[in-house]
Amino acid sequence: MTDDRIDDGGDATAGLRPRALDVAPGGVHSNARLGHAGMFFERGSGAYLWDVAGRRYIDYVLGRGPSMLGHAPPAVLKAATAAAESGMSLGSQHPLEVQAAEKLRALLKWPEMLRFTTTGSEAAELALRVARAHTGRQEIVRFENHYHGWLVDDAPSPGGDQAAGRWPAGVDPWTHVLPWNDEDALRTLLERRGSRVAAVIMEPVMVNHRGTLPAPGYLEACRRLTRACGAQLVFDEIVTGARLAPGGAAEVFGVVPDLATYAKGIASGWPVAAVAGHRAALARVEDGTVNHRGTYNGSTASMAAVVATVDAIADGGVHRHIEEVGSRLMSGLSEVAGKAGVRLRVRGFPAAFHVALVDRDPGDPWDETVPPDMPRYQRLVEGLLGRGVWASARGNWYLSAAHTHDDVAATLDVFREALADIAADER
Repeated sequence: MTDDRIDDGGDATAGLRPRALDVAPGGVHSNARLGHAGMFFERGSGAYLWDVAGRRYIDYVLGRGPSMLGHAPPAVLKAATAAAESGMSLGSQHPLEVQAAEKLRALLKWPEMLRFTTTGSEAAELALRVARAHTGRQEIVRFENHYHGWLVDDAPSPGGDQAAGRWPAGVDPWTHVLPWNDEDALRTLLERRGSRVAAVIMEPVMVNHRGTLPAPGYLEACRRLTRACGAQLVFDEIVTGARLAPGGAAEVFGVVPDLATYAKGIASGWPVAAVAGHRAALARVEDGTVNHRGTYNGSTASMAAVVATVDAIADGGVHRHIEEVGSRLMSGLSEVAGKAGVRLRVRGFPAAFHVALVDRDPGDPWDETVPPDMPRYQRLVEGLLGRGVWASARGNWYLSAAHTHDDVAATLDVFREALADIAADER
């Protein structure tokens, strides 16, 4: 199963692609990249990528989210390099671990403690183990089309195919999958099973699926219902944490979870994630009830990257800049499509939003009833790619501190041309 299908590396990748296929399944090292397995980038700097043929692209994929300061931000590189020169993995504690945890806790404001991991998938797994240990319960509630890493695995849409290795639909005895933004569905399940539910886990914004926002009052209802039955409310903020605002979704929506996971906004692309929460729950890791280990957790360079990244975003200046350029891009895409007579749905936040071609009124930002026209949108993305704009065919767009108003203007010009190509093909 693939997310998008872009293979346009040209002659420069002709030798790389078969070599990659010979040594790695699908020629990639993450299934998220299967759809663009023919693209080989050589380097990135700021808001730009260069492929192996030397062509430059304005980048709105940003490594699927983590490069919020742009590619290779100098201050982060300097800090991580200096830390690495002292040794990468020392087998014990390092002062940078303490400093990174203190700074991240201060940035987020709500948690009492946190534990670093290496990937977001590990963080989601750890959060659920902590919730189970803390509550003494086993059952988990999650939501359709929310993604919590490849270990927990993404919840399929109704009637969707099941990937091999997952519990078949309806067989997993410990997990309940509900429609999101449906307060009644959650209330009904918790009234029936609440005393057995350890955690309710969700993305507070469905960045990984159409940019769907929580309906007004929905997160507050989830907080109220989980508290009433004693379940842990877990926010998967792997994408939204520190990206939507310094304090993530908890700051934006004013709803504080019991546990949350963070990754892509906290280390500028270095492999770091974290589980944050209240002291009572995370004590289950300290006392060994949850046995969390990891050779590479808290490596010196990664911790230095956290410190430097948090320092860069703590005053809110990065977020104000992204808000400005991202808002202009979102409104500009809608304006260009409107003038072309094309129905376009743009929703989310300036730092992370979703773009889709649709066949009718997009409706409210939490409306899931209007599916995107993925084949047409993929043709649009291919048109952007050929003109030097790198965007995901899934529709996810990310902005960074390195994007400028000139980048936005150039992107809108390219977007106008790519839309015109689609219109011409459909005449």
